[in-house]
Amino acid sequence: MTMLETGEPIYSPITQEGPLLTEDLIKETEELVLRTGSVGAGCSQLLSDMQAFKAANPGCILEDFVRWISPPDWTEAEPSNEVNSSVTRGQLSCRMKKEGNLWRELWDTAKPLPTIKQTPLFDEDLAVEGILNYLEDIPTCELFQQLFVSLLSLGFTIAEEKLSGNESLSKLFYDCKDYVVATCQKSVWNDKMEDLCQVYETVEKMVVTPEEVIKTIKQAEETPAIENGNGSSELKRRFKKLSLNFGGKDKQQHRKSPPKDRKDSVDNPSRSFASFFDSKSSIFSKISPKNLSPPSSLDESDWTLV
Repeated sequence: MTMLETGEPIYSPITQEGPLLTEDLIKETEELVLRTGSVGAGCSQLLSDMQAFKAANPGCILEDFVRWISPPDWTEAEPSNEVNSSVTRGQLSCRMKKEGNLWRELWDTAKPLPTIKQTPLFDEDLAVEGILNYLEDIPTCELFQQLFVSLLSLGFTIAEEKLSGNESLSKLFYDCKDYVVATCQKSVWNDKMEDLCQVYETVEKMVVTPEEVIKTIKQAEETPAIENGNGSSELKRRFKKLSLNFGGKDKQQHRKSPPKDRKDSVDNPSRSFASFFDSKSSIFSKISPKNLSPPSSLDESDWTLV
């Protein structure tokens, strides 16, 4: 591709990456655009690209930039038999030719400036300050919800690496994963907390004791299923069956296991964090400032490393 005015080749400049935005910041930006009609963030990115393009391609015009960054906005002219066919070279799209077009205004104000000399589009210090301010006012329940989803996602990521290649368990695992993804995308997913914990516990059993899970699945398949016409209810029934078969046994082991088992739980990476949801565990528990050490009568087997 060559420039229309000079005929020199067009060089692709190094441009700045867009800012890293979390879901709440994306939503906040969209609300700002809808409320004020301002597209400042998008303009900053576009202006930065124009400045870098001008620095890399002296003598370029807006049409060159549009051809490089947005080909659909440029229509090539049909071949001509005339000797001097450079007059009819193509044209911009209708939206680009409208009076007061934003691209034209930004192009006129853009200076040839390489990326290394531009002001960064993403200010790390300002972003961190905003995050800390947000955490100061975040309700405890909302913080727990975000931590819960993060831990849940981490658990499924670890499990997928171990179970995706298992022919006997991969289907059940992806059923569990699809159920969790579909549930967490709903605004009232916290009402399904108990179901999510049961599904997670099922996946944990698939990682820790796959043989027992396979045995339970075979027993469930041999038992005549009750037709209820609801696929999600059938899936939930299977999760609950697996959970009941293994849940009670594990809780007894957690209570009666000697202290040396704590080392095993650390050495075994398959041990997940389902105990995070145990009623005895609480990340918000308050410790008295007068006595920071745990009482001597505390049973160490009641604590599980997360």
